Amino acid sequence: MAPKIAIVFYSMYGHIRTLAEAEKRGIEKAGGTCDLYQVAETLPAEVLTKMHAPGQKSDIPILTDPATLEQYDGFLMGIPTRFGNFPAQWKAFWDKTGGQWASGGFHGKFAGVFISTASPAAARSPRRLPWGAGSFAAGDGSRQPSAKELEVAEIQGEQFYKVVNNGPAASDENKKTATTADNTTASGNQTASDANEPKEKKSKGEGPCGLPKKCVVQ
Repeated sequence: MAPKIAIVFYSMYGHIRTLAEAEKRGIEKAGGTCDLYQVAETLPAEVLTKMHAPGQKSDIPILTDPATLEQYDGFLMGIPTRFGNFPAQWKAFWDKTGGQWASGGFHGKFAGVFISTASPAAARSPRRLPWGAGSFAAGDGSRQPSAKELEVAEIQGEQFYKVVNNGPAASDENKKTATTADNTTASGNQTASDANEPKEKKSKGEGPCGLPKKCVVQ
């Protein structure tokens, strides 16, 4: 079964959204599909207006319940920066994940990060999460993701899907196949060995496991 991927992002001025769409193209290029979600806005409309922020568009659903992500095998997170850290909107979302922390709902999931930041200085902040693709937006947000930045985001999406597609589920299936083959081979070898084994060796009081009958396995 093909893995399920979600891209979750918060984008005030559109930079992260543009990168998210490039990540999605990369996943589709690798043969996968994904769902896009937005992290909910926490600022009131009047504040967004004063910040010249367009607000969130309604064409991509708002992710209000972190439990939604439990159905996915992996998710990419689009995170802008605020003074070298992630923004309050993302903090509000993560504060809802106590149930997943307690139940292990996100255990074993694949995750990746892409970012947008004003300058290289913010991107180098020691508080920053390890990240993949990214874009510099400039201090006033006037710079949009370049063709090269979008290309990197698309590559990240493509490679992320390939990793998830060949992850634990696929590995477990391959291990089962290999184990079955090994057991079959071992069984055949044992049968051939038994057929050629001298009768004297079998008469030494060995139990079915090969140990002397007087031994007891605790």
